[in-house]
Amino acid sequence: MEADLRNFLNPSAFKIIIEQQLGWILKDFKTLNGLAVVRPDFYPNNHVLGISKKAVIVCKGKSLFSIGNKEYNSIDDAFDKLGVSILDTFEEWEWQMEKEWVIMKDGEWVGSFTILTECPFRTKIRC
Repeated sequence: MEADLRNFLNPSAFKIIIEQQLGWILKDFKTLNGLAVVRPDFYPNNHVLGISKKAVIVCKGKSLFSIGNKEYNSIDDAFDKLGVSILDTFEEWEWQMEKEWVIMKDGEWVGSFTILTECPFRTKIRC
């Protein structure tokens, strides 16, 4: 498992990107093997990643992926059954359905993204 800017990132860099470049306030995020976990599939639904005065970035959706011939709908479930060492084969997992980071303002959908490069600037979406 390496920092790939899509799924895993250096925690300090993650904080700089979210807060200083994109304008959000970074809340709670997971780390694995010393790397910040960026991919929403690693988080439970409704987990708050970031906030602003007017909006919130939360995890929403469902995961469905295959490791070998077995399907999983939760990374935690895959960890429980196969161990955290399955991260060594992360690039080989086959994804059928992915969660998203959803931006909500006043309870309404504003936008969504799955990878950090798609996260909008807070000011651009008036949040």
